[in-house]
Amino acid sequence: MAPKKQSPSTKRAPGKPMEPLPSSEDCIMGGVPSRGIAARKRRGPVDSDPESPPPSPASKPAAGPVVSKAGPQKGPKVQVAAADATEWWEASELTQIHATLLPWYDSVHRVLPWRRTPHSTRTAASAAAAAAAAAAAAAAPTAGSKSKGSAAAAAAVAGPEPLPASSGLSQQQFAYFVYVSEIMLQQTQVATVIPYFNRWTARWPTVQALATAQVEEVNTEWAGLGYYRRGRFLLQGAQYVLSDLGGLFPATAKELMKIPGG
Repeated sequence: MAPKKQSPSTKRAPGKPMEPLPSSEDCIMGGVPSRGIAARKRRGPVDSDPESPPPSPASKPAAGPVVSKAGPQKGPKVQVAAADATEWWEASELTQIHATLLPWYDSVHRVLPWRRTPHSTRTAASAAAAAAAAAAAAAAPTAGSKSKGSAAAAAAVAGPEPLPASSGLSQQQFAYFVYVSEIMLQQTQVATVIPYFNRWTARWPTVQALATAQVEEVNTEWAGLGYYRRGRFLLQGAQYVLSDLGGLFPATAKELMKIPGG
């Protein structure tokens, strides 16, 4: 039987080295570029001339704005926040903002057990309107729901409006209330947190009382709220405030950030 002849495309002269296998850069999406492309990659750009001198600076085109096909490129980000508000607002404008914003807030604010509202001007009518709006929002259909429900039923489920924090709280006691609420409210809705907050502060009304609690007691009180390490963070933070800060919450953000778990 006659030996099989090699095809012209695979035949090579004796002594000639074989073409190197394509590198991983040449294999794109499972395909291998042609030998001509691979050769040009080894030789460099086709229009390169090693003998020609580099272009002089005068022959270079003037630099201009780079505009892509998608439109002008965005410039560098700039800092818009000012350390001093007077850089952005006139004194008269600040006075006007204070005179309009603060009275509006005092009349429509939410009532929460960790929030003091000594300047509240909420009336029974405004409170009823806020409760009705909250009930309507709770009764609104969710994704995949076909019935709107009843605003009255939603209000009954939500329960009565909570009481605000006492205006007679000391600054340190108020700081503790805010601290507990901030940890509890991480990734948890306000309506869910309120009963847990009330039970928590009834059992441990001060940071000193919480610092003496046991981990098992904290986990039991936290049961059902989820993310149990938040409860342990509260305990560790209270112990740090008691042992390292003399039982007093610091008055600066820099020192507050040193509290574990915050």
